[in-house]
Amino acid sequence: MPAPMVGIPGGSGMQTQVMIQQLIEIERKPLMRLEEENKRNQIRIQAWEELRNRARVLSNLSRDLYSFSGPFTVRTIVSSDPGAITGSTSPDVEEVSQSIQVLALATYHQIHSRQIQDSEDLPAATFRINTGNKDIEVKFQGGKFPALERLLRQHAGNDFEVSSVRITSDRSLLTLRSKNIGVAGAFKFTDPDGLLRNLEIVGETKQQKTATEALALKDRTAPVTVAKAETLLPVLVEGTTVSKLYFSSAFKVTKTDVPDGQTVTSGPDVREQIGGVELNAPDIERRRQTREEKALQGALQAEVIVIYDHMGARKELKMELRGDGDQSVDIAAAAGGPAKLLEIRVIPVPASEGELKDFRVDTMREEEGLFGPKHETTPAKDTRLLVNGVEVTRPRNEGITDLIKGASLNFHRVTESAVHLKVQHQSDEIKKKIKEWVEAHNALVQFVRENDKFGSKDEFQMNRPTDPNAGIDEGLRKLEDASGIFAGDAVTRRLIAQLQSAVAQSYPTRQQPAFRVIGDIGISTGAVGSDWKDIQKGLLVIDDAKLDDALGRHPESVRELFAADGNEDGVTDNGIAYAINRDLAPYVTVSGGVIASRIDLLQEQIKSNKKQIYNKELSLKQKEQQLREKFGRMETQMRQNRSTSEYLKNRLSPGQ
Repeated sequence: MPAPMVGIPGGSGMQTQVMIQQLIEIERKPLMRLEEENKRNQIRIQAWEELRNRARVLSNLSRDLYSFSGPFTVRTIVSSDPGAITGSTSPDVEEVSQSIQVLALATYHQIHSRQIQDSEDLPAATFRINTGNKDIEVKFQGGKFPALERLLRQHAGNDFEVSSVRITSDRSLLTLRSKNIGVAGAFKFTDPDGLLRNLEIVGETKQQKTATEALALKDRTAPVTVAKAETLLPVLVEGTTVSKLYFSSAFKVTKTDVPDGQTVTSGPDVREQIGGVELNAPDIERRRQTREEKALQGALQAEVIVIYDHMGARKELKMELRGDGDQSVDIAAAAGGPAKLLEIRVIPVPASEGELKDFRVDTMREEEGLFGPKHETTPAKDTRLLVNGVEVTRPRNEGITDLIKGASLNFHRVTESAVHLKVQHQSDEIKKKIKEWVEAHNALVQFVRENDKFGSKDEFQMNRPTDPNAGIDEGLRKLEDASGIFAGDAVTRRLIAQLQSAVAQSYPTRQQPAFRVIGDIGISTGAVGSDWKDIQKGLLVIDDAKLDDALGRHPESVRELFAADGNEDGVTDNGIAYAINRDLAPYVTVSGGVIASRIDLLQEQIKSNKKQIYNKELSLKQKEQQLREKFGRMETQMRQNRSTSEYLKNRLSPGQ
């Protein structure tokens, strides 16, 4: 049986609902094209965002390779015995070697009392405890041992620790342990009432106390001007026993042909913490220096010779002045203890002059009533080291910064022989960053290549409708589907061209050996004899052995290939990493960049299409209502006509 007629109520027998839907669908076809265009634009936006993300990854890795916080600025200390000596370095430390034997480690002073009965009545007393050059006054009101222990704990703070050891059921030892390591942390006591002596905390040995005092010069007043000739500075009281000499220096270059520097922004676009505030590097100003200024900056300014008496012999201790500010000479470390200071000689280099001021010394004086402990569990000792055959002492085991310039050393145990320390680049970390950089480059290039395929003319002809009079829209749409999103796009092609140029370019260098192109360190688009089609893809490959050799033997040359300061103004302005970061900047910018503008345009098109769709949908609803009204009137008219026809037929029929 035929399908029932579907129509507007009225009984005309016509499929009016189907007709209305077909008419509306015809009118809706442009909207379907707009909706399809929006879907395509969303896919295009995703593709452009992915392109920008991949470009940003490469840009960030390039910036890391040449910024002042990058892997080339990080050096490490390699120890032949890391269980004995370890260390860390600052970015500007030079690659040096040092041999150090640990003869003894610094210790924390620990002492104890005699056995004290719990029932023993202790008299009231006032006494002072000195450790780490800090005096702590304690006033005891008298009482039992627990009361004294409790009072000492209240005064201990960050200077010493207090504990007790139960010897018998009613007897205990009181123990004190300094929290200041080394000889400087040793306990000294002032005990005018005799309580500590009674408890055998204090012994009979008088102690010396370190004090920092101003040092007066004989026949001279500070500041002392030093220029051209040697300057002799006898001390006012010859024979002053000192452990350390302090003074402040300020020198200047007397050459007149050194040009003034300039204040510039540092770049690249990286962040730096200054005073707890994070700043973009372009907002950080610093002074540019000429090559001559740089050479003078670390140059010898003067030689200081400290003359002292050691066991009746006249000794000299030399130091070089290569910078301004506070200076110190550790006489005790050289002499093996405090020595009698005799005089100071200063010999400036011919090209500089300056002044010395604020002379001070650490002196050792025997203090009246100052005594040491009677029972020592652990004596207070400084670290004793044999550095390149010379014995020196240091006040602690960790954070020693004056043995290797720019490095902090930590000593963990005594060694039977010298431990070899070497400051060098972290080659593994640098190689890791370079490999990440190569992978990011390849990911970006490959993504563009895969989405830059172009359909052929033959494919377009094959997709055209067979009707010669039909439009070409469908064939064009299928051709676009067969091509990549970036097919023929000038932006992506320019991006790839810039990357290829940066990778293939030769860069200037001052290092030897000179690595001018990345092929010199084992990075290329393919080994010799590789397939030309593979080389044309522009993907980089790494020769691990060649890169390891370059990083192991010539890290500074590799660094200059990636980042160089061509005009020596303290700002990176050349190198492959610098060039790629610079070239990618317009593409990775979130606001106003090349890719950002393309995304904004697509989003505007989507917004415009949605507005057209919304307005057209309103119009179609109105048109559908109009069609229903028209077909309704038609149905009514046809029903009336049918009724009239039936009436006339009945009236005119024979027999009526």
